Amino acid sequence: MKTIRSLTLLAAALVATHAAQATTYVNDVFNTGNYTNGALLGQDTPSWTLTSSTVNPLTIVNGNLILDNTGQDANQAFSNGANLTTASISGTDLYLSANINVTAAQATGDYFLHLSTAGATTGFFDKFFVQSSGSGFLLGFSAGGSESVLYGALLSFGTNYQIVSDWQFVSGGNDDLFAIYVNPTSSVEADNTPYLSYSWGASGGNLSAEPTNLSSVNFRQGSATAAGNLTVSSVTVTDTFPVGSSVPEPATYAALYGASALAVGAWRRSRRNL
Repeated sequence: MKTIRSLTLLAAALVATHAAQATTYVNDVFNTGNYTNGALLGQDTPSWTLTSSTVNPLTIVNGNLILDNTGQDANQAFSNGANLTTASISGTDLYLSANINVTAAQATGDYFLHLSTAGATTGFFDKFFVQSSGSGFLLGFSAGGSESVLYGALLSFGTNYQIVSDWQFVSGGNDDLFAIYVNPTSSVEADNTPYLSYSWGASGGNLSAEPTNLSSVNFRQGSATAAGNLTVSSVTVTDTFPVGSSVPEPATYAALYGASALAVGAWRRSRRNL
C-alpha cells in the first residue's frame, strides 16, 4: 500500500509541475469540435483571419487543413493575446509543431508554415519549406527574412510526419539557434536526433534582423511554381517540447488528477480496513 501511495502522489506531483510550467499559445487539432468542413477563416477562438488573397480559400476537409500550391494565407493570434517580446523570452525555447502529410512538391521549394506578429504581411520567421527530390521531398527550414534555407534528408510522399522546430532564444542579436525534428519519439528533447540544426546567419552568409516580438502562427499557400501540396491535422506553439499531435489540454490534466485522487481514496479505504 505504501508503494501505491508513493507512486500516486509522485504522479500527481509530476502532472501538477508540468501543468504549472507549460505555456501553450496555439493548440489546434482540426478534427475536434472547434472545426467543421468548410472555410478555415473565422473558425476557432481566437479565429483564423485573412493574411492575404481570397483565391483558393484555405479549407477544412474531414479533420484536415488543405494547403495547395497557391492561394489564400491565414493567421491565428496566440491565445489570450500573448505577445512574446524576444527580449522577455531570451534564454528560453519556443516550439512550433505540426502534423503534416505531403502529397506533392516542386523543385524550387516554398514555405507553408511560420510565425509572425499578428496580422503581419511581412516579417515571417521560423519557416518550414517543402521541396521535391526524386521520388520524395525534403523538409526545409529558414529562420526568416533573407536567411538561407537548409534542407534535410529525403522524406516520403503520402506519409504522416510530426515536424517540430525548437527556437532557442539567445541573449544578443542575430545569434539564435534552432533544432528541427521529424517524428520525435521521446518527450525528452535531448533523446531525439535533430533532422536539421540551424544557426541564425550561419546558413549561407545572409543575415536578417531577429524579430522583436511574436504573436501569431501562419499557414501559407505559396507560389504556383514553387509550393507543395499537403494536409495538416494539427498545429501547436508551446514552450514545452511536444511529442504527438498536440500538447495536453486542461481536461487531460483534470483526468489525470482525477485518477490520482481515486488511487489516493482507495489507499485510504484500505488503511481503514486494516
